[in-house]
Amino acid sequence: MNYRVQKFTHSGTFITKWGSYGTGDGQFNEPQGIDVDASGHVYVADVKNHRVQKFSSSGVFQSKWGSYGTGAGQFNQPHGIDVDADCNVYVCDLYNNRVQKFTDNGEFLTKWGSYGTGDGQFYWTCYVDVNNSGNIYVTDAFNHRVQVFGYTSSPQISLNPVIVDFGPVVVGDSSNLQIISITDNGTADLSIGTITLSGTNADQFTIVSDNASNQAITPGASKAVRITFTPTKMGAKTATLSIPSNSPTNNPATVTLSGLATKKPPIPVPSSTGRGMVTFDVLEGALILGLTQIAEITLPVNGKPPLNFTYGFFDFNVLGVDPGGSVTITITFPDNIPMNCQYWKYNNGWVNVTSLVGDN
Repeated sequence: MNYRVQKFTHSGTFITKWGSYGTGDGQFNEPQGIDVDASGHVYVADVKNHRVQKFSSSGVFQSKWGSYGTGAGQFNQPHGIDVDADCNVYVCDLYNNRVQKFTDNGEFLTKWGSYGTGDGQFYWTCYVDVNNSGNIYVTDAFNHRVQVFGYTSSPQISLNPVIVDFGPVVVGDSSNLQIISITDNGTADLSIGTITLSGTNADQFTIVSDNASNQAITPGASKAVRITFTPTKMGAKTATLSIPSNSPTNNPATVTLSGLATKKPPIPVPSSTGRGMVTFDVLEGALILGLTQIAEITLPVNGKPPLNFTYGFFDFNVLGVDPGGSVTITITFPDNIPMNCQYWKYNNGWVNVTSLVGDN
């Protein structure tokens, strides 16, 4: 064997050749079936490497798919191969006694056949051909017959992109919109179910708009989902966008989302006593909301400690603390505070909180 493909003109004049013995890209171990699509791409069944290889019209390697086995997309000596008008690739999987159908990039679509003598069963599938009407002809070698299968239309979901990294986003801010395009690459209407977010950090991402959920997409058409990353807690965040459909494969289709929530800059706020700016800084895991200063004279005096508060009071909420978790907030004042000074807060009464030491 020469383990190669040769190309000629229609009158037999040699043009080019490619291939050698081996398992690398562009190498072969018994090349058998071959077909060319409408764009000139060449598909070769590489029998004992249990794969299909795809080349340009001049023999430049482009892609490959398959390995030894019985699973979807695996082969036990692929033989005949044919490409239909929609660039679907049909492969006779000889010793698995079946036919497998792929996209032109090797994405598995469907398969049929098993060992036997009944209709739709095979004893070695050798060659396949698809006519202009979409009927599929398969040689059933040791059953001494040809079987014909009708063309069946089906939807095929395609997502772009399938991985979205929002990059660093400050806690409390929103990222730029990222658009996920959902396309029907099949030959029948694609019915989309309800699109959802899932995962530990799903609440850190937001579906801003969605014109695809519970809608039908016609062949060749697209719809979109728009998503933002809206973190409330610092750290790396991930989630999964799930898109259920009636596609026979890749169902549900998923998009992996990720983003890095970074620290919000320290927040300065003037004291209510005019003593200068007081700075609040969250060190981990949360976001300060609604930070304002409150004059001491506006608070009830019932139960108030017998002292004045140099910088007044500050009111704020904390967002993003997990149940049972904690948050660290550093408060920096413009002047030194006397050592062992006590601070108090009002919450349906005056409550003594932990004594603080130094400037914080």
